[in-house]
Amino acid sequence: MMELLQLELPVADAAEVSEVIGQTRATGILPRYNETAGFSDDDMHELCRAFIEGSRSAVERQAAADRVLFAARGWAFKWFMDWRPANAAEGLQADAIDEALDVVRRHFPAIAERGLGHFEDMGILQSKGWGGSEGVQAKQESYGELVLVSVHCVTGPTNFDAATGEVEFEAGARSHVFHLLYRSLPTLERLSGDLAAYPVIHAPENRDGSRAPCGGVWQGEGWTGTHATRPRLHRPWDTVPKNVNKCTQC
Repeated sequence: MMELLQLELPVADAAEVSEVIGQTRATGILPRYNETAGFSDDDMHELCRAFIEGSRSAVERQAAADRVLFAARGWAFKWFMDWRPANAAEGLQADAIDEALDVVRRHFPAIAERGLGHFEDMGILQSKGWGGSEGVQAKQESYGELVLVSVHCVTGPTNFDAATGEVEFEAGARSHVFHLLYRSLPTLERLSGDLAAYPVIHAPENRDGSRAPCGGVWQGEGWTGTHATRPRLHRPWDTVPKNVNKCTQC
């Protein structure tokens, strides 16, 4: 009669199991396969829980590090990090600014690299995505004095159909546009800072049209709003005097 061979599976040492699980919980990174040899079912369940906890902690640590780096870029970025919206309208604006900053990060570098000095561009450069619902447009006045940068973004849930290229807005989704006027095409850092501190930068007391053509008001064609709503020159965040109280709305 044939004897059945019994395979003896390795059993992991309790100290080794504890060390692997502890490292996973601390880093949010799963161990290699050979490092879990001999783990029991209970050990594997505990390892999975440790991985979930560690992953969440790793994401939170990275987000905290990103916030520190963001605030270190200058007062405008710190202002946005410290801003506590006082009502629902300000909360919606804060969400829109946050989204606009991401849109600028992804779309403006191509515009900055190209520049507005090419005749074939007819003074307009734009980069769009997500079915045209987001993007950046830089437009120069026909006589070349001022440059209008418009940032389009969306907050709330949307569905993008890759086949048709269309975006469907779900309940609560809203489109936003930020207009910022400059004497020349700004750098990515200047544009980002002006967006981050938009409520301060865009305030009437920060206008800068005293020595600009037409009082620093955008005169380009195609503006559908009233004259009062036309974009006006402002002092960019990195040119605002240091003695100005920049955080009155914090």
